[in-house]
Amino acid sequence: MRHLTTRLMCAKLAWVPFALFALTGVTMSQAQTSAGKPEKTDITVAVGGSAADIDKLGYGLALTKGYFKDEGLNVTNVDMFAGSRALQAISGGTVDVVEGAYEGTLRMQTQGLTLTCLVTFARYPGVVMISTKGRDIKSMADLKGKTIGVTAPGSLTQTFAVALMHSAGLAKGDAGFIAVGVGPSAQAAVQTGGQIDVLVNVDPTITTLLHAGEGKILVDGRTEEGSKQAFGGAYPNGCLLASADFIKKYPNTSQALANAIVRSMKFLQNSSTDQIVEAVPRTFYQDEAIYREALEAGLGVIRWDGLLTPEIGQTVRKAISLLDPKFKDAEIDISKTYTNEFTKRALAKYK
Repeated sequence: MRHLTTRLMCAKLAWVPFALFALTGVTMSQAQTSAGKPEKTDITVAVGGSAADIDKLGYGLALTKGYFKDEGLNVTNVDMFAGSRALQAISGGTVDVVEGAYEGTLRMQTQGLTLTCLVTFARYPGVVMISTKGRDIKSMADLKGKTIGVTAPGSLTQTFAVALMHSAGLAKGDAGFIAVGVGPSAQAAVQTGGQIDVLVNVDPTITTLLHAGEGKILVDGRTEEGSKQAFGGAYPNGCLLASADFIKKYPNTSQALANAIVRSMKFLQNSSTDQIVEAVPRTFYQDEAIYREALEAGLGVIRWDGLLTPEIGQTVRKAISLLDPKFKDAEIDISKTYTNEFTKRALAKYK
C-alpha cells in the first residue's frame, strides 16, 4: 500500500463567500463562517484504487502538485486498491473522505449512510474490458460461462461487466468473477495461472497488458462510445465522497477540497500531454511510453466541467440494479447523492 502525504507548512486562507445556496442538507447558517478558513485541516482520503490510476489524475495531481496544501489542507492518501474497500473504510469511520466512483453514494444510502459527491473529476468509467491472451471472445454473448477479473466485488469494474452482459441478454450469474485489484496484482492475475478469460480494469494496467500482448480490447470505457455501450451515457467514476454530516460540519473544508480538485482539472484541460507527463510523479508509472499512451487514451475521461445531473444519477441507479436487484425498488434520494455547489464556486475561482 502506498501512502502519499502532503504536509501542511502554512495555511493559505482562501476566502469563500458562502451565500445562500441549495447544498444537500446544509443550511445557510451552517455553511457560513467568518473567514472561510477550513474548519478541519487534517484529512485522510481512502482511494478506491490507486492515486496513480489515470482516471484519478484529477485527484492524484491535486495531491502531488500541492493544490490541497495551497487550500490549507494536510491530506493523507491511503490507496485501498478497490472501491468497495474504500467505502468500508469511510463506513467504519477510519477515513474522512473517499475517492471513488459516484455509484458508491447510491450503494451506501441503502445501508443508512448518506454520502455526497462533493466534487467529481472523471466523466466516463475509465475502465476497459479486455479478453486475455488466447481467448476467443468476439461479443458480449461469449461471456457466458467465462471468468471475469474485476477490482473487487461490487466495484465499478463489476458493474461495467454486468451492464455489458445484460446488453447481450446475460445475467450476473452467467459468468464467474474474481477480485484482482489494480496494478501489479491485476497484471499478475492475467499473466500467471490462466484462470481469467476477461479483465475489467483501469490504466495504466490495461495499456501495460496490451503492450505485453496479453489481451485485446473488447469495450473501451475511457470513451463516450464505450460508456454509452455499457450504460447508455455518461457514468462518472472519480469523485470525492463525504458524508452529509462531514459536509454540514466542515463546509469550508469541503470547499477547499473542491477548489483543489477543480484547479487540478483546469491544469489537465489546459496542458499538453508532455506537460501532464512532466507533472506526474515518476512513481506513478514504470514505463513512460506506455504511460503516455494510456494518458492520451484517457484524456476524454478527465477533461470536463465536473457538473452532475439527476439524469446521470438515474443512469447509475439502473446500472447497479443489474448487479444487485434490490436497488431497483430501494428508496434512494438522488438529490442527496451529489452537489454541484462546491464545484461551481471552484470553477468561478479557477477560471
